[in-house]
Amino acid sequence: MSINKKSVVELVGVTAVVVSLAFVAWELQQSNRIAIATTEMEVRNNLSSINELITTDAEFAALLFKARNENAELSEFEEFQMESWIRRLLNAYLAMETAYLNGMIPRDTYEAAFNDLDTNPEFPALAK
Repeated sequence: MSINKKSVVELVGVTAVVVSLAFVAWELQQSNRIAIATTEMEVRNNLSSINELITTDAEFAALLFKARNENAELSEFEEFQMESWIRRLLNAYLAMETAYLNGMIPRDTYEAAFNDLDTNPEFPALAK
């Protein structure tokens, strides 16, 4: 039984399609890995910038320390700063939660980031 040219061309065409589909699947997998790694780095950088603010801005660190004292009297501006800080923490948490729920960060990163946010103290001076 001889193979005619048409059969050879069809076989080459089918093989090319299969190889192309395998390559596209591999590219999608790589793209997903890159997206997950990028999101994970963004979540970690977000938390690092929050922590860096405390360690590099002595005035802000002093305000956070002051707000931990339930007898502290905060000025209107200090209250505004603290409310903005709390919104910043909330935004970081929501971004992290959204990334986790959409499979963009692994559970260990989510838990580490959540623990980082959860270690922020309470600020009873704001409860007045």
